[in-house]
Amino acid sequence: MTITTSFIISLVALLSYGGLVWGVLSSNLTSWIIRSFSLYLAAMIVWGFGAFMLFGNFSGTSPLFWTRVMLAGSMAAPIAFFGFTRAFVMRARIPPVCRNSRSRWLICWSSK
Repeated sequence: MTITTSFIISLVALLSYGGLVWGVLSSNLTSWIIRSFSLYLAAMIVWGFGAFMLFGNFSGTSPLFWTRVMLAGSMAAPIAFFGFTRAFVMRARIPPVCRNSRSRWLICWSSK
C-alpha cells in the first residue's frame, strides 16, 4: 500500500460520503427527496471506493477491476443526481405514457 495525495483525497471523500449516508439514513426515509439523495450518495460511494482501492495499490488487486468499479459509479452518479434533482424541484415522476419507447420518453420529458 502506497500513501499518496490521491489516496488521501479518495479516503476523505469516501469517509465524507459515508457520513452523509449515515446522516441521511438516520432521518425519515419516507420522503422521495431523501431516498433519491441516498441513491445518489450510494453511487458516489461506489465511485469513491473504486478510487480508494485503485490509488491504494493494495497487493493482489487488479487496477483494471477498480477502474471498472469507478466507471460504474461515475455512470450511475449523473443518473441518480437527475432523479434527485427532479425530486428536489418537485417535478412529477415520468408519466407511464412516456415509458413506452426512448423517443417518446424524450419527447414527453422535453415538452415539460
